[in-house]
Amino acid sequence: MQLQQILIHIRNNILPNVSQNQQTSDDRLIEVINQSLRTLHTILHVRVEQAIVRIGSSRTFFTFRKDDPDVILGSFSAMNKLQLLNATTNQNIELTFDNLKANDTTQGTLQILCAEDLKNTPYVMNEVNVFSTTQDTLYFPNAKEGDVIYVSHKPYPKYVSKEDMEEDLDLPDNLLDCLYALTASKVTTGIESFKEFHEKSLMDYNNKIQEVMLLGLTHQTNLASPPIQLKGFR
Repeated sequence: MQLQQILIHIRNNILPNVSQNQQTSDDRLIEVINQSLRTLHTILHVRVEQAIVRIGSSRTFFTFRKDDPDVILGSFSAMNKLQLLNATTNQNIELTFDNLKANDTTQGTLQILCAEDLKNTPYVMNEVNVFSTTQDTLYFPNAKEGDVIYVSHKPYPKYVSKEDMEEDLDLPDNLLDCLYALTASKVTTGIESFKEFHEKSLMDYNNKIQEVMLLGLTHQTNLASPPIQLKGFR
């Protein structure tokens, strides 16, 4: 759903009626929507990306941020941008790392899930061959120059601004009720006159999250990590 539709719905159907001078501005609502997006993308498997790590000379630590030259954060989105998601294996092999890197728009990671390569190397997070030193840094103590490692992770959601009114929010429609309830609870936090409404919004949010998990509309973070489905570079 487009951002402008979401703002209208929140004002008209979610937030309590307030006078004009108390009405939440676009800037404030968009700020809270972005906070809510990050929360939902963190606690649920809304979207999973495949990062590609190129092991270079004397490197064993890699940061899952845009500025690491040896990490492609979003190979799925990069191949989609290049219209190569349905390419054959041979075509994928011909892709250069730098070509994918140049078309990678993913900014960072919320959570690293699992790693693998094409040599059947065992990778067990924080136990065998791969260790997380920070939320977005991995250490591969036994990797050798020339190795390519594929890492499944949760990428940052696409945040929105006032210039994105006609853009779809980075969230499936079946999770919008969770977004509405969480946004309402954040907007009314600390406002005494909205105390009862705030508590109801929190309860609604918790109920919506439980419903989503129960119906399997998305996955909890403690479920088995999804397998890496596509190898875009070898």
